[in-house]
Amino acid sequence: MESNVTTHPLLSKERFGGNDLWGVTPQPDQPIVDELQRASRELAHRGGGLLHWWVTAPSAEHEQIAEAAGFVPHRRLHRMERPLPVTDESYDLNWRPFQPGADDAAWLEVNRRSFSNHPIQGTMVQEDLDRAKADSAFNPEGG
Repeated sequence: MESNVTTHPLLSKERFGGNDLWGVTPQPDQPIVDELQRASRELAHRGGGLLHWWVTAPSAEHEQIAEAAGFVPHRRLHRMERPLPVTDESYDLNWRPFQPGADDAAWLEVNRRSFSNHPIQGTMVQEDLDRAKADSAFNPEGG
């Protein structure tokens, strides 16, 4: 497995489906322009690649900074919520928790089809799923 350690403390690298994905997470007290420039230089020093900057609720200022730094919008994410449990609807749903090993191939297929246009989820392979299952946060029961 490749290391994601860089000389830039806020630049991270992940490998999914054979693709290297780089991301930058700026510190709250550091001007974002400085962080983007540092991350870009670090990535260029490592041979280049595609740098992602994730912004929650981007403002006009974020968009100006992104344009000045050469970033272009790739997609917009929307957070969708609803209160649970659902008490005003009746439905019959049978389910069981994910069973590691037994459900891997089916899960990967559904995930690939569901997220075919997503750069990470749509390209996941068994190695990526194994890495996720090995993470201490993984809970096959959900929750």
